[in-house]
Amino acid sequence: MPEREGSTIAVVVLGGGAATRLPNKLERELEPGETLLRRVLRNFGRAPHARYLCVTPGGSPLDEEASAHGVCVLRDPAPHAGPLAALVAACGRVRETRIFALAGDAPNVTPNVLDELARAYERGDEAVVPLHDGSLEPLAALYDRAALARAGTSALDGGERSMHAAIGRMTVRAIPMRAEFFLNVNTLDDLHEARAGALMETL
Repeated sequence: MPEREGSTIAVVVLGGGAATRLPNKLERELEPGETLLRRVLRNFGRAPHARYLCVTPGGSPLDEEASAHGVCVLRDPAPHAGPLAALVAACGRVRETRIFALAGDAPNVTPNVLDELARAYERGDEAVVPLHDGSLEPLAALYDRAALARAGTSALDGGERSMHAAIGRMTVRAIPMRAEFFLNVNTLDDLHEARAGALMETL
């Protein structure tokens, strides 16, 4: 079962993007036998949290990856509308009180990142977000589910689809972290960098 007893955090991996700059990027290999998505799911395989994967409607190889890792698939009702719309929809589907939103193309984000955000959480916080190089990282951040649903819906209703539009409507705690955690694979150069990092882990 994707639900883990006692879990109050849902790790929601976003896998429904169009990936126009690097088509099918989540299915590309970081190293032999391990795709980008498989690495992201495996990173949280031993974490004591419920795990979900947001994908577009219809079957795909991503479904097989989710099934192999015991991850629950959430169908995005508004395909390619962006991560905020997918997360707002997920808020209505998961039961955990907090959501760790994670981009499916972020292979360097580990449970240590989530643990640090969870430790930093204080009463009244609606989002605990990594800060690096002067920018917030909303797709490796911990959210109060009800607050994310409220702020995200407000942003979308106002015609704003960015995660930053939702964050701007929330009480946010920013936590400085090292930039190397937050590599996103959007281009072939990014993929080569991620592969180099995966190789270094094996040396």
